[in-house]
Amino acid sequence: MKLITKIRWPLGGALLSSALVIGLSGFAQQAQSSWWGEGHEEGYRAKNAGNPTHIEECGACHIAYPAQLLPKAAWQEILSNLDNHFDEDASLDDATRDELASFLMKHASDSENAGKFKKFTRGIELQNPPIQITELKYFERKHDEINHQRMVINNPDVGSFSQCQACHEKAEQGIFDEDTVNIPNFGRWDD
Repeated sequence: MKLITKIRWPLGGALLSSALVIGLSGFAQQAQSSWWGEGHEEGYRAKNAGNPTHIEECGACHIAYPAQLLPKAAWQEILSNLDNHFDEDASLDDATRDELASFLMKHASDSENAGKFKKFTRGIELQNPPIQITELKYFERKHDEINHQRMVINNPDVGSFSQCQACHEKAEQGIFDEDTVNIPNFGRWDD
């Protein structure tokens, strides 16, 4: 009986520790895949990158900005004014516009599918948000170390913060990690 008592506590502790490690490992994997998408270990990755209609229609003139970058009200405002889309006519037929609206609402930064992109809604009024990603407080905070004039405006290979793909090498896949930033004529951001 004394032998069982002597090994019961160490054996119980070892089993409990193993169960905790397995449980926490599963939790970490679940959190990773729900926030960033499968197989991506850090940073921001839009899980919806690759929607064919979104890429075809929006990507015809500029990068197909991931839906998670703006809240629903901003996307609704943009879609309701496609005939004057930043001084361009980007009109769509009703069926295509409705399909895009459904997709954008499902993945907007204030939707249940936004994951870590919910941070993009911090500090903005959700009923009347900016419609330009570059005007979001979160965007401004993440880019505050960039010399806007020298590295963006006067950089012939960038020209504007709206040209995400100019510096974020994987922007078109919806990946905006700092380790994928390479500012043309200035080099890698993480160096």
